[in-house]
Amino acid sequence: MTPEEIQQNIEQILSIQRQIQETQLKDHTEISELSAQVSELSTKVSKLISHSKKQDKLIEKLIAYSLTGEPKRLYLEKRVKNLERKMKKMKSK
Repeated sequence: MTPEEIQQNIEQILSIQRQIQETQLKDHTEISELSAQVSELSTKVSKLISHSKKQDKLIEKLIAYSLTGEPKRLYLEKRVKNLERKMKKMKSK
């Protein structure tokens, strides 16, 4: 091998090495960005899950209230009507 061929081979090897390093640096940067995005998404998902659980509890309370509230409302309406009748009787006497 002539010195010129050796020099060419060395330049090719160095060029390939530079390309590999640039690609590795680019990949590392992309991985860091993706990691930050994953972390951000994970935080958002956790908040959404928490919000969803709160909404589930509110829905359960509303369902329970609607199941227990209706009989109470009817009972109170009946009592109010009875009181109104008694007041009318008292006024008419």
